[in-house]
Amino acid sequence: MENKKDDRYYAKKIVEDVEAIFSYSKRVDFSKPKQNAQAIDAINFRLIQIRESFAGLSPEFLASHAKIDVDGIVSFQNQITHDYGNVDFSFYKKLIEKDLVNIEEIFQAYLR
Repeated sequence: MENKKDDRYYAKKIVEDVEAIFSYSKRVDFSKPKQNAQAIDAINFRLIQIRESFAGLSPEFLASHAKIDVDGIVSFQNQITHDYGNVDFSFYKKLIEKDLVNIEEIFQAYLR
């Protein structure tokens, strides 16, 4: 049976990706990106997945969940995709500890 790709589908995917990032970030020292390249690559992949899932959310969902900083996530993900050499790795820590925690809370509440 095929999954219906609706807001619940994308919300579940976002929660899964955020939780994976939390798991990966426990092993990362963002002040030493070269020594943590594999985990950072995994986090980057999950950020790309989150961005793609955001794109699948309905305009109605996004309008009713204005606290979600879609632009901030998309902007950060664009920077790591297109200008990786100039990324300030301290932003990862802020993104994970603040932004992704908020995103997870919003989506977990929606899925209840």
